[in-house]
Amino acid sequence: MSVRLDAIDPYLAGYGRRGGADPVWWQRELSRAWRVLCERHRAAAQTVAGVFTTLVPLDGGGHGRPFSATSGWAYGAIALSPPPDPLAFAESLVHEVWHLLLGAVEDTTSLVDPGDDRRWYAPWRSDPRPLGALVQGCFANFAITAFWRTECGVPSPREPGRAETEFAHRRAITFEALSRAASSGGLTTAGSRLVDGLLRRLAPWLREPLPAAAERRADELRAAHRARWLAANPGHRV
Repeated sequence: MSVRLDAIDPYLAGYGRRGGADPVWWQRELSRAWRVLCERHRAAAQTVAGVFTTLVPLDGGGHGRPFSATSGWAYGAIALSPPPDPLAFAESLVHEVWHLLLGAVEDTTSLVDPGDDRRWYAPWRSDPRPLGALVQGCFANFAITAFWRTECGVPSPREPGRAETEFAHRRAITFEALSRAASSGGLTTAGSRLVDGLLRRLAPWLREPLPAAAERRADELRAAHRARWLAANPGHRV
């Protein structure tokens, strides 16, 4: 994989405030994340290598989940604040590349009724989302769910239970959002085919056993997000 580090292109300024562009640091951390993908997520690694061309460093991050973003106007570019570890970096790459993939599909195929102006609850966002953005989030979160499902089989002495909790959380919120999109009545034929296909692939994962602690923590995360969202968006229903 060959990636350009771009901290100066003015047309990428919309991603947010630029961060440090130390090529040594980014090369080292990207190499570690790339190793994770190549060793345990080979198919995802091939997709990332085929799509990801430009890394735009952003300010912030370093603790917890990094901020990341993509745009259909800048195919191949991923904006990212410094991830705290290789797993978070690898997850961010999968997340954003899948956004780019579906964005490319949307350049040629409508997935939602363009006249549908309703706003929906997305269990990974703080704001009500249009249906198209909800479907975009579902597609990316399906890929993240698959990422953490694979990571469940990898021992993690430093953070035991991390992958299991992430998988439990992601499979639940992705299924919830996909089900909401499927019953919305605002999908095109292509959109319904996509959403129904993702639901069919995800459904068996919901039955895979996980530690009770991971399930309990995932339930807590879902409930906390829902409560915050309702408080921040009075008048909207979940």
